[in-house]
Amino acid sequence: MEQRKTKIIATIGPSSDSYEMLLSLAKSGLDVARINFSHGSHEEHLAKLENIERIYKEHNIIVSVMCDLKGPKIRTHNFEDGFIEFNKGDITRITMDRVLGNKEMFSVTYNGLYDDLIIGDKFSFDDGKLSFIVIDKEDNNILVCEALNDHYLKSNKGLNAPYVKLNNEYISKADEKDIAFLVKQNISYVAASFVRRKEDLLKLRELLDNHGRKDIKIVSKVESPEALDNIDEIIENSNAIMVARGDLGVEVEPEEVPLLQKLIINKCNIAGKPVIVATHMLESMQYSLSPTRAEVSDVANAILDGCDAVMLSAETATGKYPLESFLMQSRIAKKVENMLDYEKLASQFFEYSNKSQGDAIGIAISTACLILDVKLVVMVANSLVAARKLAKFKIKSPIIVLINDKFEAQTLNGLYYGIKPLLSNTNLNYEEKEKIALKVARENGIKEGENIILVTDNEDNGKSDSMKVLQVR
Repeated sequence: MEQRKTKIIATIGPSSDSYEMLLSLAKSGLDVARINFSHGSHEEHLAKLENIERIYKEHNIIVSVMCDLKGPKIRTHNFEDGFIEFNKGDITRITMDRVLGNKEMFSVTYNGLYDDLIIGDKFSFDDGKLSFIVIDKEDNNILVCEALNDHYLKSNKGLNAPYVKLNNEYISKADEKDIAFLVKQNISYVAASFVRRKEDLLKLRELLDNHGRKDIKIVSKVESPEALDNIDEIIENSNAIMVARGDLGVEVEPEEVPLLQKLIINKCNIAGKPVIVATHMLESMQYSLSPTRAEVSDVANAILDGCDAVMLSAETATGKYPLESFLMQSRIAKKVENMLDYEKLASQFFEYSNKSQGDAIGIAISTACLILDVKLVVMVANSLVAARKLAKFKIKSPIIVLINDKFEAQTLNGLYYGIKPLLSNTNLNYEEKEKIALKVARENGIKEGENIILVTDNEDNGKSDSMKVLQVR
């Protein structure tokens, strides 16, 4: 059977939020719908969530949901015409009081920017596309700034100040309102923007827990030098990591980004945490039916580096070709997965192993799949714990996990490499588990005489308990 192992996240926006487009994406294999809280209202987000739930009810297709918080990102407020055209040398004023912006003056979402910047500091908007230098500070909390290049700046664009320590709170009032909304929804993941240190994650975890949502997984977005300095503690305190290259490429030198990507992916592989590579993956497909060869290589290399998931941003949110972008990324992933050196991966994960029983079974499954040409791994799971751990070994054979909890199935469907969840009764004796594993294999095109592996977990501790090679009959 052919099953894409690398997970694909698509950002849902005006180009993709209709029921028809979401259904097309879901039928094509969409794993995670990303809802970006930096854009849109709660009412608009709720409509997207309702469409995703409708797809499950009408078509029995599970799509996980990841809500992306604004975080401490500083943005412009709205402009009179929706944008401002700046030319190099233009002088503008940035006020700490909210105004409807124009070329002479506009405002930002962080009142403390006036105190954090000094004369001579440089900063940029829109992922580094427009740069300014502070040339004066007026007494009424207004920064006088000079544009360093030409650019059309649209409303609600983010600010980066790579060499300035900003003192804004990690969880803003806006984030608190968004969290109060999203905890009431059927979502599996929250992406934490601009994480700087583990304390940021502990605050977010506490807030989610206080709302009764210990089941929501936190994805930390690495996009600043401070996060890089604290990368080990961030990985340890996260459920997954996103290499968010848009802002990261502004905050550090561009040539460092590919090397940092490899470093972060390797650290996550060792820790057994899912890792996403995001931003500008198929950027040109916003306007073109075909990606550039460099973009294809970028997606391929992220998978070769060892990522568990790749993400589409503007390509699916606002681009002209959301479905085509998704299908292209899926094609690239399948092609690369067929070329991976799974023997080398098995050897690497043996080195990374924590020498536990669960890891021993995971390594045994990975090795058996290679030696015995196993066509499918079927896990009958009592919880997502063992299945989640099995995903870290990047096993060559596809994995179907039978699980009886819809929310856990959604979570597994999201970021866990190679795993496809299937809702099923799992309260079975071992003989019944063998029968259902063989039934699933036949339903997925595994032929008579071909090998599969049945994996069970321990109901008490959530660890992989046993594996058995079965021949389809």
